[in-house]
Amino acid sequence: MAQRLAKKPMSEGFDLWDRGYSLGAMRLFIFKAETSPPFQLGPCLDAIGHLLLNLEEYSDAKENFGYASEKYELIQQPVLAELMKLKGIEAVEGAQVALPQLVSYLNVTDPQRNAVTFDAKTKAGVARAFAYLAELYLKVDAAYVGNAIADAEYAVSLGWDRVHTGYVILGEARQLAGDFASALQAFEKAISLCPNYLVAYEHAVYCAKQLQDKTKALELLNAAINVHPRSALIREKAFLISDLGNDVEALQFLEELIANPPPEETEAVTIGGGSTLATLLKAKAAILADSGRMEEALAAAQKALEVNPGDEEAESIVADIQGSS
Repeated sequence: MAQRLAKKPMSEGFDLWDRGYSLGAMRLFIFKAETSPPFQLGPCLDAIGHLLLNLEEYSDAKENFGYASEKYELIQQPVLAELMKLKGIEAVEGAQVALPQLVSYLNVTDPQRNAVTFDAKTKAGVARAFAYLAELYLKVDAAYVGNAIADAEYAVSLGWDRVHTGYVILGEARQLAGDFASALQAFEKAISLCPNYLVAYEHAVYCAKQLQDKTKALELLNAAINVHPRSALIREKAFLISDLGNDVEALQFLEELIANPPPEETEAVTIGGGSTLATLLKAKAAILADSGRMEEALAAAQKALEVNPGDEEAESIVADIQGSS
């Protein structure tokens, strides 16, 4: 397996990551890192660091960011090298520590915000750095949302190979500011650049709902499920179909998937192998209960507990139904 994965292009790892298959992506990047030439090793370790950060493995993330920084230095990408150091600081000390250091660095590196005139590698590095700055502002304090919007807009105007991630940061900032229409535009731009970017779909669905456009939200959910059939997305689609007045269609949709539930890589590892099926059964129970079919709802909730013992949400649904009878 090691040799097979090592021969795969790095782009497959990024595609898995974009689709939300973090463990598969990390496995591929780890094997690639063992055989990659220097110009690929930095990006491999960079990606591994981010994936570990998402999995809340903070010490390991910092270690990989440190290695990535060294490799970026070797291939003369000092902006990315500095960015990796700051990512490592954030991993163990927090965004509030990394933020002022990144502000100071960018005040020296691009004081006039004129990176469009820089060479291609430096411009791309600066773009990533400003996108990261916007991200840190959002993490530290909502009061910085204006800074975050400005920095994210500058970052995407410069562009880099994975600029779709920058558009999501921009969308998150606009969303925090309450501008859901502009946020949706940013998320849709990310999707247009990377049609498999699951995170962009998830945010876009939320914005469409906030704008009371349930039809658009359903379209986005369908596309997101095609990218990665996560049980949470399936449940959300079923609820939305129900909200549109189509309980029968919602229940039929769920029944087909309950009979053949999709695998979920991360949930099976971190939560338990029965969590996907339990989520679908709980959605069925909720829709049945809302339509007054309490006995069927109770049976579905009890089945959810059977396949995923100790599920607190299922226990709550069972208690609520029994308490109402």
